Amino acid sequence: MIPRDDVVAVVVDIQERLFPHIHGQNLLAENTIKLIKGLKILGVPLIVTQQYTKGLGATIPRIAEALGDFDPIEKLTFSCFGDPDFVNVLNDCLIPGHCLPPFFLFYLVSFELLLSSHLLW
Repeated sequence: MIPRDDVVAVVVDIQERLFPHIHGQNLLAENTIKLIKGLKILGVPLIVTQQYTKGLGATIPRIAEALGDFDPIEKLTFSCFGDPDFVNVLNDCLIPGHCLPPFFLFYLVSFELLLSSHLLW
């Protein structure tokens, strides 16, 4: 079991102008809302990003409602790790002496590679 203190959730760029172009967007929204609600019950910190909000819009209303009061990190880079504000907020969520679990880094990096069409083999 993963200790709750070692968990941080990131909601990445679920935005108004991007969302209609995602295959299966309704299922994605429903599952994301369920996940957000469960994580909030467990007290897991949530980080929300929006890429270039001026051009891509805000977080879609259904997700924003599930999140409640939130302050998204405005980023101009595709990668979350390319944005210093994201890295700082992520570091602030961690308990001193703890580090990000390897599965988190693996998932986020793999997802970013997949979206940018880079192949791992």
